[in-house]
Amino acid sequence: MQKILQAILALALFSMCPPVMAQTLKHYDLLLDDKKIGGVTMKTDDLAQGGRKVTQFLRIKTGGFWGKIDIRGTLEERISASGQLLEASNELKENKKVFWSKLQLSGEEYLSFRSQMKDKGEKDMDELKDLATGVATFLVPEVGDVIEIGTLLLSDDKNSPRNDRLTASSFDTSLVGLPFYWQRNAFRLPGNLRIFDTQDMVILMAKVEDLGTEHLVSGTKQIPARHYRLKVKGTDPIDVWLFRSADGHAYFAKLTGKEDGSLFQVCLQAGQQ
Repeated sequence: MQKILQAILALALFSMCPPVMAQTLKHYDLLLDDKKIGGVTMKTDDLAQGGRKVTQFLRIKTGGFWGKIDIRGTLEERISASGQLLEASNELKENKKVFWSKLQLSGEEYLSFRSQMKDKGEKDMDELKDLATGVATFLVPEVGDVIEIGTLLLSDDKNSPRNDRLTASSFDTSLVGLPFYWQRNAFRLPGNLRIFDTQDMVILMAKVEDLGTEHLVSGTKQIPARHYRLKVKGTDPIDVWLFRSADGHAYFAKLTGKEDGSLFQVCLQAGQQ
């Protein structure tokens, strides 16, 4: 389920946001082995300064051998006109548990904190000891292409893993902001890309394969979309289709990948192009 959440991205709200110019909504179906298990709504606001605010609402509700799954999520990011991630807020509700985190740029470094709550209005007193506040850091792996974000609370423990601070130059784009990055770069992606997934706090070191333009069927229409394959060492690739809408902005058209051998798909609903 982790990679599904990475691919579709999930939950939260900012208390202070700059004025917006225009807003669009895109609705997606979430499928696992061709069975619909939920959906995603993406709200995009153009900021007055030329940046973009993206909010993605996730809902997964299904039953099965492992019991009922009921997940609601909201992931919100604010990105500057130059493509810099300014802040990200994530809230994920799994059954009765609520997890919340926030990341904010301060100078060249990111500050972050996170918490678990019983519900949206009440912090779980038993979990307050796990609240971490400080400079966001990420682990420096000896081998591998996935950099996991480390503990957020700076520690003097000599046995703690070596880490580097997360800065604005640590990644090229967030996963949520990938369409905006594509748009700002003349609708092209480079051969190598450092993608920051703010949902799971990991940086994906991806090799990008451009598979050309394909026409995806959406209802009675076809969407010309650019197909890219993101290859991360040690994991199954994620295929991404990006398209340019009539408003001139870029959006996800489709995402596919594998999770524990099962195929997941996030597909734009008909009439959303």
